Amino acid sequence: ALATSQSVSAADAAAAAGRSFLVTEISVGTDTKAVTEAWNAVSAKHGTKLCVMFLSKDVEKGKEEEPARLWQVRRTAIPYLLPFAGAKFVRPVLAYAGVPEPMTAKLRANDWVNAVLGELGGKGGGKPTSAQGQGPNLDKVPSAISVAEAMATKALSAEA
Repeated sequence: ALATSQSVSAADAAAAAGRSFLVTEISVGTDTKAVTEAWNAVSAKHGTKLCVMFLSKDVEKGKEEEPARLWQVRRTAIPYLLPFAGAKFVRPVLAYAGVPEPMTAKLRANDWVNAVLGELGGKGGGKPTSAQGQGPNLDKVPSAISVAEAMATKALSAEA
């Protein structure tokens, strides 16, 4: 609920500034339902005039964990962790793109989210109007935001 109201406030500010897109971080971890709710609220208020890219990370879960630490937490997982000895497990960053149908001729959500996830080292999928995915590179969020803003600026300023 808080993430939704903050998202709507950020969208209001972007629309008031005359922007046709918003790229913002929200704090819902990798909860896709919460991100979808935020998009639905923004879409309901701003209709066909605003594209949105949400990036969400959970700072506590966005750290590398050694398999040995996971072993201490879940001893029953040991047989499953043996093939990953020495590997590090990283919690992902969620990216979600929402694009109103009339704007998909210029910017497709699935292309937009995949460009961002390329920066985050992940993959995603979806439709031209909504797409999502995850990437493990938590430290790349600032550059992913830059990629999202640059792509939206270029696509939405182009002639249809």
